[in-house]
Amino acid sequence: MTAVDLNGVWKLDRSENFEEFLNKMGVSWMKRKLINTFGNNISVTINQSGEDFVITTKTPKDSNESKFKVGQPFKGTNKLTGKAFEMMAEFEAGKLVVAPVSGKDNPTITREIDVVNDEMVQTMDMDGVVTKRYFKRE
Repeated sequence: MTAVDLNGVWKLDRSENFEEFLNKMGVSWMKRKLINTFGNNISVTINQSGEDFVITTKTPKDSNESKFKVGQPFKGTNKLTGKAFEMMAEFEAGKLVVAPVSGKDNPTITREIDVVNDEMVQTMDMDGVVTKRYFKRE
């Protein structure tokens, strides 16, 4: 288990394959178009204390907060799809990996720091459809 320090406020810089990923998740066409109007006006605040995390994502429309502890399952509801989830976070080779405990209704989310470009890379995989989102520290 290798921890990574993700603390900070991160502003979205760019995304790859995000609309196709949202489509794979079952997000409606109308909601995908609304999300695209946000552009890069999205921020993620990560408060990390050891293995305890609070991750707050803010868009022009609303915000979403997720609290969890590495190694312990946690439940919630995906705001984009309305689907309930049970996920678990683990540290893997300097990355924070949050994966579904069972089922395939939610993506696996990996967050890591790219020290060369000084950014957080968030990779999300939904049944083989992958998006990468790059965040710069504010």
